[in-house]
Amino acid sequence: MNCRNPQLREQLAAEYVLGTLSGRVRRRFAQLMKYDVELRGTVAAWEMRLTPLAAAMPEISPPARVWQAIAARIGARPIQTGWWAKLGLWRGAAAVSAALVIVLATLLVTRQPEENIALWMLPGGSAAPVSLGVIGTDPTQTIAVTSSAGKMLTTIAAMAISVEPAGGSPTSLPTGPVILSGPWIKVI
Repeated sequence: MNCRNPQLREQLAAEYVLGTLSGRVRRRFAQLMKYDVELRGTVAAWEMRLTPLAAAMPEISPPARVWQAIAARIGARPIQTGWWAKLGLWRGAAAVSAALVIVLATLLVTRQPEENIALWMLPGGSAAPVSLGVIGTDPTQTIAVTSSAGKMLTTIAAMAISVEPAGGSPTSLPTGPVILSGPWIKVI
């Protein structure tokens, strides 16, 4: 194959996009495209030309005999068609779903909240963290900030969230692992 002949390159690119290149020639052409930027550009140009034509054509499903002939050629069992062929899949999916529902329901019913999440202000330096309270599970909530904590909000360096025992920290300092932290940036 003369890889530098412009007419041959155009023809091969068009046939590659159409899918009419035979196996060995197609593999060789794909190998050439890996290292030839211009050839990839030619293929892309053909794809842009032919894609609108393909998109305008309605899909045509091959008849069942075609799939059965393919299955026979490769030694597979004949392809079953119709809704009864898919029952095994749905039965398996239903069994897995039922098991997951049972496990989830068991966890939700038996799980007792053992921990809370607490919000902390980190003043920076050697100053101790200041609690802003416990975060509940409600998606919308308001945390009342004391006046002294409100005054500190303009001077703190960072915020953190830790896991604390039920009822919050017994020492007024973080006792559990910090799960989130980040700098405090004043926007306004």
